[in-house]
Amino acid sequence: MQLKRKHYAPRLPVARGGAGRAASAAPDPALVPRGIPAQDRGAVHTAQGDRIMAYADISIASVPDERRDAYRAFCEKAGSYILSLGALEVADYWGDDIPDGEVTSLPMAVKAAPGETVVASRILWPDKATRDAGWEKMMSGGGEGMGDMPFDGRRMIFGGFTELVTVSA
Repeated sequence: MQLKRKHYAPRLPVARGGAGRAASAAPDPALVPRGIPAQDRGAVHTAQGDRIMAYADISIASVPDERRDAYRAFCEKAGSYILSLGALEVADYWGDDIPDGEVTSLPMAVKAAPGETVVASRILWPDKATRDAGWEKMMSGGGEGMGDMPFDGRRMIFGGFTELVTVSA
């Protein structure tokens, strides 16, 4: 089964008319998704257009601020390797609005030290079977295609998630 991620044009700007009513020119037909319900826009589809429920791995870690460039290089190398194992998309995020908590928080969860930033990663797989096979191959090779982690992996938290709801613009 061939898979592809469908991308759609962003929302067209709407000119505001009087009395709060929206008024706009007719949208360009080439930019309007044909027959794709709003809840399926941006979702994973087969080449035949059938929507599939994706599977995601989510991880949270803490990276020393001075290792940001090394972390970026690691993410690029690891992301390419993970895609070769069947993942559809790999995204990595550098935290910039992570509040400290009193009872629980992301920094507490990964035991972030002063001078460290919380990072998050998401790996999107077409299904759990592909994810399990990818992880098995990755672990049997010792993760050699990923390179050395520029952070303390013992403080990383992670898990696999079945898609429940996707809402897209």
